Amino acid sequence: MHFAHDTQFQKLLRGEADIDVVALLLEYARDAYPDLDPEPTREALDALGDQARSRLQNLPTTAHDADRLRTLSRFLYQTVGFRGNDAEYYHPDNSYLNVVVERRLGIPISLGIVYMAIAERAGISMFGIGAPGHFVIGRRTEDDEVWYVDPFTARIALLEPETLAEQRDLGLISLRAGDPREARKLLEVYSAQSPAAEQAELERYIKAARRMSAELN
Repeated sequence: MHFAHDTQFQKLLRGEADIDVVALLLEYARDAYPDLDPEPTREALDALGDQARSRLQNLPTTAHDADRLRTLSRFLYQTVGFRGNDAEYYHPDNSYLNVVVERRLGIPISLGIVYMAIAERAGISMFGIGAPGHFVIGRRTEDDEVWYVDPFTARIALLEPETLAEQRDLGLISLRAGDPREARKLLEVYSAQSPAAEQAELERYIKAARRMSAELN
């Protein structure tokens, strides 16, 4: 298979920057859902982003970023109904963004990407941290504090400076990967944490990305 229709993954293989991570992961989902049209998922994310933005606009202009994250989390987890799939954690559908958005169920990394995508549409930029065995998302404030959200439990906490330094060593991931190495890192974290990554059809992405990385380095 040559990824002929995988536009974002082709960019990754060519070592290009500015890779759309949501589009990349929807290409990834097409291995399990060959007829997948990514537009309904993107439209659903856009709609949720608009709703989230409206809620955030109701906050006082002096609201702290932690309050904004709490408001966003309440909307996503209590109103919309996103949650970690404890009952079927290892079900492959927990990894595919189209299914996660539709069912409101996922694992830390897929829920984290969805959370980041909706936050971005609502005006809050965030980054992902591929911690060992887990995936959390963070937000740096104007005061140079970093708050993180556990997308599986919706827990919000302030990162201590020494913890942040450790997390930086793991590599920070954004939704618009300006460096192809960042997108490759995301795929490797996705592979390590996703039950669907055990399937041969999905492993082809990881192997191709690693071959490309070896050729460029």
